[in-house]
Amino acid sequence: MFEQDYIMKQVNQFAEVLVQVLLKKKKGNEQQALQLINEALKELNEDSSKAFNDLNLEETVELFTQQGHFNWKLALTTADLLYEECEMLREAKSEHSALQALLLYRKARVEPNVVFPLEAFQKIKILEHNLVNSPGLNEIDDLL
Repeated sequence: MFEQDYIMKQVNQFAEVLVQVLLKKKKGNEQQALQLINEALKELNEDSSKAFNDLNLEETVELFTQQGHFNWKLALTTADLLYEECEMLREAKSEHSALQALLLYRKARVEPNVVFPLEAFQKIKILEHNLVNSPGLNEIDDLL
């Protein structure tokens, strides 16, 4: 019960960060929006010596899996943050973030009892299009 409360608190915090990111992005404050994303990702992975964006794809899935259950709510919220990061960076260094976002979206989509937002399907299509030549797509397929 305590762990479930903690997870819901994290999901709510990330949803609040996402709203702030979208507002800052809309106002043209992309650097501040990126800083919020980086702080949120750092908090998510605070128990590790690695930064979130340094996690390989398998480690990314493991971060959202506790006791054999994939936390799809937190994964979807995190994927949304990563997606926004990719849109703002539009650089080669955002490819890994895009792969992480795509992995989290696709993993959440196949979980039982998931309420999968229509907007996430659109984001998956955009990410797949942008990553069409990435060898990371094969790794995602292997993990799923």
